[in-house]
Order: sequence, then C-alpha cells, then structure tokens
Amino acid sequence: MRDRFGIKPLYWTQTPEGVVFGSEIKVVLAHPAVQAKFSAPGLYHQLMQTMVPGTTCFEGIYAVEPGQQVIVQRRHGGFQVQTRQYWDLDFPVLGDRPQRSDESCIEELRQRFVEAIQLRLAMCRWLAICPAASTPAPFWGWRRPVNSRRSRPSPSALMMPT
Repeated sequence: MRDRFGIKPLYWTQTPEGVVFGSEIKVVLAHPAVQAKFSAPGLYHQLMQTMVPGTTCFEGIYAVEPGQQVIVQRRHGGFQVQTRQYWDLDFPVLGDRPQRSDESCIEELRQRFVEAIQLRLAMCRWLAICPAASTPAPFWGWRRPVNSRRSRPSPSALMMPT
C-alpha cells in the first residue's frame, strides 16, 4: 500500500518464486530472481524526465501509484497480483462546489491543520533524542512531548546503548 499522495515510493515485481518489493528499485534488483532489463518506453520517460505513474525504466518492475494497494493472492500454485485504488483526491467542478469566502476557507484549513498536529502528537508518546553516533552514551536521553501524561517512558522504551 502506498501513501495517499505518493511521497514514499514502493516498487514491486513478480518472480517465479513470489513477489519482491522494496522502497527503492535497487532493493528489488538485488534479488537474484529479478533481471535488470531496460524497458524502452520506461527509459524514454526517465530520459525525458517525465514520470508516468506506475512505471519504471525496468521491464516487469512497477511502481505502486499514489493511493493504490497491491493485492497478492496465492492461487492454483502461483500468485495473482492486482492493484486497487483505495484513495483519491476529489476535485469537484467549480459549479458543483459551494461558494465560500476566503475567511471561511482559511478558518477551516486552520482547524484541520490543528487537528492533524494534535493527532500526530497523540501518536507520539515519547520521542527518543538520538544524537550523532559519535556522541557518548550518557548524552542520550528522552524528552516528554506535549500532551503526554506519563512522567517517564515505559521500561520497554528505555533501550539505551551499552
């Protein structure tokens, strides 16, 4: 499944042994059953710096499009792969949209933005402070995020380097 806006890529291909996937094409190509064979249309699009959703410059390697999921099912001793759109932006025609003032739109955006931040902060109970690898272990620590009621992290969260 790929994120709704297509920011984080996901590539996949089908081999005789199954499905290989990864967040970079080089991960998919690292599998011994995957052949790195250029696709003429895909290479053309890459050289023209034109991205066609779902394609790559390699034959048989596909990019999951934004808002899509790849469904792999085992059928009759093999694998059946299909894609399905699970999300899409709705762009209504100007005449179909309710006419609103700029102030109304700005206020709704502000409310939705604050709600998104609150949801993000609620998901993050404790944030690890991870300095550079050269920093000595005593300088590692934890900080309490805003809206957290716990006074200290749980014992399982205290995984400090030795």
